[in-house]
Amino acid sequence: MERVKGGSVYILASRSGVLYIGVTSRLDRRIVVHKQKLIDVFSKKYNVSRVVYYELFGDIRDAIRREKKIALIEQDNPTWDDMAEEWFEKRTASADLPQRHAGHKRRASSSRRAGTRSP
Repeated sequence: MERVKGGSVYILASRSGVLYIGVTSRLDRRIVVHKQKLIDVFSKKYNVSRVVYYELFGDIRDAIRREKKIALIEQDNPTWDDMAEEWFEKRTASADLPQRHAGHKRRASSSRRAGTRSP
């Protein structure tokens, strides 16, 4: 039987809003590499070292699946536009709000809340 250990998915940000999404089996060690810019060219080039979100998983394969889902946000909304901006310009009733955005899947409510991105 294959031995699989846990992992983490994480998002780093620069002060200018550049994001980096990664997966690792050793979050603490990987964050040190980013913060000290030891080997990661992307972190050095864009000064990406602020941990803005992370999740821990018992199985690294679950972390990889989660990373791919998070990466879809960048694909669907690469400039991180406020998708609700027009809702408040028109003072629309909640019944008029779109049920879903392309690529968005409705989830059961959860007590977990994802980190937010700083501009």
